[in-house]
Amino acid sequence: MQQFKIIHKSETEDFFSNAKKQGYSENDFNLIEEDKTDYNNGDIFKTVGILKIKNLKTKQEKTYKIGYGSSWCVEALIGENKIL
Repeated sequence: MQQFKIIHKSETEDFFSNAKKQGYSENDFNLIEEDKTDYNNGDIFKTVGILKIKNLKTKQEKTYKIGYGSSWCVEALIGENKIL
């Protein structure tokens, strides 16, 4: 499984587990994380970024906000901006 800086392992596990229930495999998706955190903002900062998910079966590509308090997994699976 791909390693990410912002996304927690449990989030990707949840995503792929639910995608599998809908007939997809982990190889059907390409996930690209972009770190947008401002590390120059002192000692305390909020990790934020963007996750681009491409469904390789449908060729559909969606972008989700990631970081503290994000709900990208829910949005990607059942939200208005779902990738499945």
